[in-house]
Amino acid sequence: MNTQKRRQLSWRAALGIGVLYILVGLFFLSNGTTTAAVIFVILGVITALVPWVQKWWTARSAVKH
Repeated sequence: MNTQKRRQLSWRAALGIGVLYILVGLFFLSNGTTTAAVIFVILGVITALVPWVQKWWTARSAVKH
């Protein structure tokens, strides 16, 4: 068993957090704060993509070794 295996963020949790960030960004956008809105939307998209990037990186690393 691999004891050094990192705990990966579940895709459902990441998607939920990402959607939450995007909603906060839309809330800021409706208040006219575009900078905060853009930051939160970008954070949301990145957070939602984390599990897929982890899966891709793990597959890529396995092929290399």
